[in-house]
Amino acid sequence: MKTLRWAALAAVTLASSDALARDFNVPTVSVYGAIGVGSGDIAIKQNSTANFVGVMQVGPNVSTSIQQSGQHNHAVVGQIGQTTNATVLQNGGSNRALMRQMSHINNAMLGQIGADNRARLFQIGPNNLAGIGQAGAYNRALLRQLPW
Repeated sequence: MKTLRWAALAAVTLASSDALARDFNVPTVSVYGAIGVGSGDIAIKQNSTANFVGVMQVGPNVSTSIQQSGQHNHAVVGQIGQTTNATVLQNGGSNRALMRQMSHINNAMLGQIGADNRARLFQIGPNNLAGIGQAGAYNRALLRQLPW
């Protein structure tokens, strides 16, 4: 019986003109996927509540730039070629990134600002250069660089 009273009270409160006049923040979701074959650049900027991006590139010279700003940011990048370049910048409550590169020259930069930051970066090749920067309450990163 008490549950029914609380449900009725909540319905009256939500139906009041004051509640209807207020702005409601509707969460938004952004999902991108990109596949590149041949030399070229991919640039993605996301500014939603939840951001998800996946990029796969294969070619002689490939480059990816990802910027995400939201409560939940997830990025996955895979690159194979002669020269690979990747940049991921994330700003939000929860940030997740996975980057894999395989080439003669690998360059990667990963930056995360948020309460919960997790990053994984794998590079395979004779020339590997990587940087991971994290700022927040919980930071966890894995960097693995292997020669051929």
